Amino acid sequence: SSSSSSSSLVSIPVLNQDPRKLWYEIGIAKDSLKTNNIIADTDHGNDGIMGGGAKLVVETLSRISSIVAPGQFTSIPLRVRLIANRDNNKDQVDNDEKDVGIDRSKCPLQIQLRLRVANVISEDGTAVDTDNIGHIINQKVTLSFRCRTTRQSFLFTFMDHDGTVSQAAAITPLSSHRGGGKKKKEQAEATHGSKDKQTEELLPPPLPRLPTVLSQHGTGVAASMQADSYKYKQTNHDRYYIFGVNQAWVLAPTRHGAHNWEYTGYLSALSALHALEGAIPASLQQGIGSLPDTKRVIFAGHSMGGHGTWHIAAHNPDRAIAVASAAGWIKKEHYGDSNRFFKHDISGSFVDPKLKGVLEATFTENNADIFAGNLKGIPVLARVGSQDRSVPPYEVRRMVRVLIAHGVNVTYNEVKGKAHWWWDSKRSNDGGVLNDAYMRKFFSKSLAADAAASRSVTKNADDDEFTLTVFNPASSGSKFGVRILQQMVPFQMSSVRFIFNSSLPRLVTRNVARLRIEAGITSSRYRLCDSPGACFIIIDDQITRVYFSDSSSSSSAPH
Repeated sequence: SSSSSSSSLVSIPVLNQDPRKLWYEIGIAKDSLKTNNIIADTDHGNDGIMGGGAKLVVETLSRISSIVAPGQFTSIPLRVRLIANRDNNKDQVDNDEKDVGIDRSKCPLQIQLRLRVANVISEDGTAVDTDNIGHIINQKVTLSFRCRTTRQSFLFTFMDHDGTVSQAAAITPLSSHRGGGKKKKEQAEATHGSKDKQTEELLPPPLPRLPTVLSQHGTGVAASMQADSYKYKQTNHDRYYIFGVNQAWVLAPTRHGAHNWEYTGYLSALSALHALEGAIPASLQQGIGSLPDTKRVIFAGHSMGGHGTWHIAAHNPDRAIAVASAAGWIKKEHYGDSNRFFKHDISGSFVDPKLKGVLEATFTENNADIFAGNLKGIPVLARVGSQDRSVPPYEVRRMVRVLIAHGVNVTYNEVKGKAHWWWDSKRSNDGGVLNDAYMRKFFSKSLAADAAASRSVTKNADDDEFTLTVFNPASSGSKFGVRILQQMVPFQMSSVRFIFNSSLPRLVTRNVARLRIEAGITSSRYRLCDSPGACFIIIDDQITRVYFSDSSSSSSAPH
């Protein structure tokens, strides 16, 4: 038999109350592991539970992440792995594999465990012989895992940018799942011959990579709820919903906080993109029929997530296939009276204007309208309900006016009679604010345009000037392969203007000390260099020869 392994990260809160100020190294009490899903004849091994051909392993990630300082309250990250043998008696082409040792009738999968003190360490780092080793330090912990199919949304966890365990939800693409059973077997035999004629194991063909819809949620919305917003019924009489987006993965990250798509939330969304492919078990990839392309993204979201959409897309224009912001506010100073720092804080009347400018500069990079010009060349949809009282239509209209002033191809959709959120646009269960027919058409059109752009570099003579505006290089990506790495004067606006109306691309910079140019990383019609090698670019009136290699595909140009 072959084996199938799935894993997930979890975090368990721990408090070190040792009165002697000793450091604890935390481990897992192996004999406390229990589960409802491993078939009988269960036995506790050195590293987990085994039974019926299946194995459950719960382990700490590293010694460093398992150490708790005296008086510290923290979370210990654990990895839960479920290894199930697979029945190989059937023809594997049938895609009819069965897990051995897993009782699918008992869902959700529940795991009980306790943490113990694996070691005690003194302040000088030496181990201490103490009776506390082996001491159980927390109450019984129960972990619950849902049982999901590949046509439903699923939650996965990952190590976030700050070392914490975070989670996101995802849905596999519509129309990417391969046919199974007899049809798949016939296709395999037609290509490779029957199983009896095969003399060696044939590797499956490489899977296509499909774009990702990164959807950011609003306040109080869970990641799974955000992902499940991408569902609809074709008719009112249908029994089941259709989940997902045609020819694209859906990814719904989360980050708790009042404005969680700025700064740490922004980094969490990028971390979720990076972690998505690794969350898909290898045993399921062929059945799904595709892998996510996290460098070709439709940025979408609602409310606070609508603001996050403006923010992340404008800071990563090379990744953006399209942008779809619903009820997205421009800046937090516009969202609710509680955020109007300079309006309601009476001390603002005594602040020197120069100091006020410094204070404003600390959050300027989160103001979406300043970076609206970065979205030129990318299709944009701005949507809002006409009766929205949380994010009034004026806020979205204002952003649209700024986008138009920058020459962005933006569509404004104000839905009559709808408030902040709605499930039904024209009929029951038609997809609502995030996934009705209007949104699905925008997705399909944007994906088709992206596929066409990747096959052609034809330029439009009427649309040959673009600008990349950056306030903080650390949180900003590239446009046309150009990324600003260093400013001459920090905390002031920097920009690169692209001019494509001559034989050589021309770059005009402002407040840029150093930049990097990468070859062929954008699906846009405009590329500074299409392939590795050497190309010429005019940078601030100087012709510059830029070299690219297959390994780095990038070049840094100091000013």
